[in-house]
Order: sequence, then C-alpha cells, then structure tokens
Amino acid sequence: AENVKGLIQGNARGYVKEIFAAFKNAGYSCQLFLLNAAAMGVPQKRERTFFIANKLGKKIHLKFQENQITVKQCWVGLQKQNASGLTDFTRDLWEKSKPGDSMAKVNNGNGFNNIKFPFNSPAPTVAASGGNYHPIEPRHLSDSEYLRIQTFPDDYNFGKNGARYFCGMSVPPFMMQRVANQIAIQLLD
Repeated sequence: AENVKGLIQGNARGYVKEIFAAFKNAGYSCQLFLLNAAAMGVPQKRERTFFIANKLGKKIHLKFQENQITVKQCWVGLQKQNASGLTDFTRDLWEKSKPGDSMAKVNNGNGFNNIKFPFNSPAPTVAASGGNYHPIEPRHLSDSEYLRIQTFPDDYNFGKNGARYFCGMSVPPFMMQRVANQIAIQLLD
C-alpha cells in the first residue's frame, strides 16, 4: 500500500497505528518505508510512504541510491512544446522567481503550490493542482514534460484526464517498479 508522506507526520500518525493493527489482525506482518523517487530513477523529488505486508513473517530492506536525474536530462529529445502561456500577473511572478522555488516567495506567501521547476536538479513533487512552470520559458509545463518527469511512456494516453492531474495523483511507474522488483527478489524468489 502507498500513500503521501504526510501520513507519518503530526496527528496523521494515528492512522499508521490503525493500519498496522488492521494488517496484524488479518495475519500479516507489516513494515513502513519512506522512499524518495529521486533515488529510484525518477527525475522528481517525490516522497511516498509504502506499507509492505506479508504472511511469511519476512522482513525486507528497501534502500535506493540511484543517481539523480535532472529535469534537463529527462526532457532530452522532446520536440518544441506547446503549452499555455501565462497571464501578465503570473509572468511577473515567474520572472521574479528562481528555478526550483515556489512563487509564494515573491508573492507575499500566496501560491505556495505554484512552482517554477528547476532545470539542473530533479523536479519537486508534481502536484495535481496549482501551477507547474517551465524553468526557462514563461509557460506552464506541457503534457509531454509531465510524462517524462513522472516516468510514464511518451505515448501514454490519459483519456479524459489531464496529464498534470493524472501525474499528480499517481506513483511514478519507475518508483513502483523498483519497489515491486525488491518485493519479488526478497519475498518471492
């Protein structure tokens, strides 16, 4: 099972105790891991909690230390992107913001979820809402750029869902693949 990092902070930690108790009552031993996608082949600093439960009584070890991939690296080979431009107000904030920073820093604390993405480091967590802005061009990110940051295939079809929303609500496929691979090796082989 997977969830947001906030599950292990503040009052939400009570839910963790309930989850562990539910797994125990169902006959499972359970472990909790906080993993960062940036250490797992994903060009994004996305921290997620993973509950790994099994009836074998086995403990597993999850530690990932892959080289970090920058936004610049993950966008190599993308064609010129068409993405929506900015309003005059947002463009002013974009121009005042440094790559990697929230625009709230230059907007009296407002708009903390509006991020001018970095270019030479992994992206921050892609959020389903708020604004995600290109580091060099004054515009929103394109669907193709979201796909690369989240590690979906370039031709992935989201159907009626927008790429930003879908990517913001999902676990990066490369992250899930790394976890599943270690479960297969450590618990099933």
